[in-house]
Amino acid sequence: MEDTANDLAEKIEAAEHERAVWEAGRQAFRAEGAAALNPHSPRSPDHTLWADGFDAERKVKRVPVWADEDGPTRRAPASDQGE
Repeated sequence: MEDTANDLAEKIEAAEHERAVWEAGRQAFRAEGAAALNPHSPRSPDHTLWADGFDAERKVKRVPVWADEDGPTRRAPASDQGE
C-alpha cells in the first residue's frame, strides 16, 4: 500500500511540474507576445511543454504562427541556418 501511495505522490508531483511549465509558456505569450523566448533547453521535455503552453495562448489570442516568422527572436542564428 505504501508503494502505491508513493508512486501516486510522485505522479502528482510530476503532473504539477508539467502544468507549471505549460502555464509559464502561456504567461510568457501574455507578457511578451511572440517575442518571448523559451528558457528551457531544446532537448528537454520542459522545452516542449513550455512551447505547448505558449502555442495554446497564441491560439486563444488568435495570433497566426506566420505573424512572427520574420521576427529576430524567432529565427535561428545565421550560423545555424547553414549560411
